[in-house]
Amino acid sequence: MNAILAQLSLLKVKSTIEKCLKIIAPLQKKRKMKLHLLRHSDTENFSSTGIDFDRNLLPEGKERAIKTGIYLNDKLSRKIAVYCSSSNRTRESAAIIQTQFEYRNIEMKDELYHANLSQLLNFVNQLEDQGPVLIIGHNDGI
Repeated sequence: MNAILAQLSLLKVKSTIEKCLKIIAPLQKKRKMKLHLLRHSDTENFSSTGIDFDRNLLPEGKERAIKTGIYLNDKLSRKIAVYCSSSNRTRESAAIIQTQFEYRNIEMKDELYHANLSQLLNFVNQLEDQGPVLIIGHNDGI
Protein backbone atom coordinates (compact mmCIF):
# COMPACT_ATOMS: atom_id res chain seq x y z
CA MET A 1 0.00 0.00 0.00
CA ASN A 2 2.81 2.44 0.89
CA ALA A 3 4.51 1.71 -2.45
CA ILE A 4 1.30 2.57 -4.31
CA LEU A 5 0.91 5.82 -2.36
CA ALA A 6 4.55 6.69 -3.06
CA GLN A 7 4.02 6.08 -6.79
CA LEU A 8 0.87 8.21 -6.80
CA SER A 9 2.75 10.96 -4.99
CA LEU A 10 5.56 10.81 -7.56
CA LEU A 11 3.06 10.95 -10.41
CA LYS A 12 1.45 14.00 -8.88
CA VAL A 13 4.85 15.70 -8.52
CA LYS A 14 5.77 14.77 -12.10
CA SER A 15 2.45 16.15 -13.35
CA THR A 16 2.98 19.40 -11.44
CA ILE A 17 6.51 19.75 -12.85
CA GLU A 18 5.25 19.12 -16.39
CA LYS A 19 2.55 21.78 -15.96
CA CYS A 20 5.14 24.26 -14.66
CA LEU A 21 7.47 23.54 -17.58
CA LYS A 22 4.65 24.29 -20.03
CA ILE A 23 4.04 27.58 -18.26
CA ILE A 24 7.74 28.45 -18.08
CA ALA A 25 8.41 27.72 -21.78
CA PRO A 26 7.10 31.14 -22.94
CA LEU A 27 9.32 32.82 -20.34
CA GLN A 28 12.43 31.62 -22.10
CA LYS A 29 12.55 34.69 -24.33
CA LYS A 30 16.14 35.55 -23.41
CA ARG A 31 14.79 37.86 -20.74
CA LYS A 32 16.78 38.49 -17.65
CA MET A 33 14.92 39.41 -14.53
CA LYS A 34 16.01 38.91 -10.98
CA LEU A 35 12.86 37.80 -9.20
CA HIS A 36 12.45 37.86 -5.43
CA LEU A 37 9.41 36.31 -3.73
CA LEU A 38 8.32 37.25 -0.23
CA ARG A 39 5.43 35.93 1.83
CA HIS A 40 3.58 38.38 4.07
CA SER A 41 4.45 38.42 7.79
CA ASP A 42 2.65 36.49 10.55
CA THR A 43 -1.06 37.25 10.79
CA GLU A 44 -4.02 36.85 13.04
CA ASN A 45 -6.10 33.73 12.37
CA PHE A 46 -9.31 35.65 11.75
CA SER A 47 -10.18 39.25 10.90
CA SER A 48 -12.77 41.29 12.75
CA THR A 49 -14.92 41.12 9.59
CA GLY A 50 -14.50 37.35 9.27
CA ILE A 51 -13.09 37.88 5.76
CA ASP A 52 -9.67 36.36 5.00
CA PHE A 53 -8.68 39.34 2.80
CA ASP A 54 -8.97 41.67 5.84
CA ARG A 55 -6.66 39.82 8.25
CA ASN A 56 -4.05 41.99 10.02
CA LEU A 57 -0.47 41.32 11.04
CA LEU A 58 0.25 40.14 14.55
CA PRO A 59 2.71 42.19 16.66
CA GLU A 60 5.41 39.55 16.01
CA GLY A 61 4.59 39.77 12.30
CA LYS A 62 5.19 43.53 12.42
CA GLU A 63 8.53 42.95 14.16
CA ARG A 64 9.50 40.38 11.53
CA ALA A 65 8.54 42.82 8.73
CA ILE A 66 10.87 45.44 10.23
CA LYS A 67 13.72 42.91 10.33
CA THR A 68 12.92 41.86 6.76
CA GLY A 69 13.09 45.49 5.64
CA ILE A 70 16.50 45.91 7.28
CA TYR A 71 17.74 42.72 5.61
CA LEU A 72 16.40 43.71 2.18
CA ASN A 73 17.92 47.17 2.54
CA ASP A 74 21.36 45.52 2.73
CA LYS A 75 20.72 42.99 -0.06
CA LEU A 76 18.56 44.53 -2.79
CA SER A 77 18.69 47.53 -5.13
CA ARG A 78 16.41 50.45 -4.41
CA LYS A 79 15.54 50.37 -8.12
CA ILE A 80 13.52 47.20 -7.54
CA ALA A 81 9.93 47.12 -8.77
CA VAL A 82 7.58 45.83 -6.08
CA TYR A 83 4.26 44.13 -6.77
CA CYS A 84 2.07 43.32 -3.80
CA SER A 85 -1.13 41.41 -3.29
CA SER A 86 -3.93 43.81 -2.42
CA SER A 87 -4.87 41.96 0.79
CA ASN A 88 -4.55 43.85 4.05
CA ARG A 89 -1.74 41.68 5.46
CA THR A 90 0.46 42.00 2.36
CA ARG A 91 -0.13 45.76 2.13
CA GLU A 92 0.69 46.07 5.84
CA SER A 93 3.86 43.97 5.41
CA ALA A 94 4.94 46.08 2.41
CA ALA A 95 4.36 49.37 4.26
CA ILE A 96 6.42 48.25 7.26
CA ILE A 97 9.20 46.87 5.07
CA GLN A 98 9.28 50.16 3.16
CA THR A 99 10.07 52.06 6.39
CA GLN A 100 13.43 50.26 6.41
CA PHE A 101 13.98 49.76 2.67
CA GLU A 102 12.88 52.58 0.37
CA TYR A 103 12.15 51.04 -2.99
CA ARG A 104 11.15 53.18 -5.96
CA ASN A 105 7.54 52.08 -6.43
CA ILE A 106 4.95 49.58 -5.41
CA GLU A 107 1.90 48.37 -7.27
CA MET A 108 -0.98 46.63 -5.53
CA LYS A 109 -2.33 43.77 -7.63
CA ASP A 110 -5.60 41.97 -6.96
CA GLU A 111 -4.45 39.01 -9.08
CA LEU A 112 -1.68 38.25 -6.57
CA TYR A 113 -4.18 37.54 -3.78
CA HIS A 114 -3.76 33.80 -3.13
CA ALA A 115 -2.14 33.33 -6.55
CA ASN A 116 -0.90 29.79 -7.14
CA LEU A 117 2.36 28.96 -8.93
CA SER A 118 0.75 28.99 -12.37
CA GLN A 119 -0.86 32.38 -11.74
CA LEU A 120 2.40 33.82 -10.41
CA LEU A 121 4.31 32.61 -13.47
CA ASN A 122 1.69 34.11 -15.77
CA PHE A 123 1.90 37.39 -13.87
CA VAL A 124 5.70 37.49 -14.17
CA ASN A 125 5.48 36.62 -17.86
CA GLN A 126 3.27 39.68 -18.43
CA LEU A 127 5.80 42.09 -16.89
CA GLU A 128 7.76 44.30 -19.21
CA ASP A 129 11.50 43.71 -19.34
CA GLN A 130 12.89 45.52 -16.35
CA GLY A 131 15.36 45.25 -13.54
CA PRO A 132 14.82 43.34 -10.31
CA VAL A 133 11.30 42.50 -9.15
CA LEU A 134 9.94 41.73 -5.68
CA ILE A 135 6.53 40.08 -5.33
CA ILE A 136 4.90 40.14 -1.91
CA GLY A 137 2.24 37.46 -1.77
CA HIS A 138 0.82 34.46 -0.02
CA ASN A 139 1.73 30.98 1.12
CA ASP A 140 -0.14 29.18 -1.65
CA GLY A 141 2.05 30.35 -4.53
CA ILE A 142 5.23 31.46 -2.85
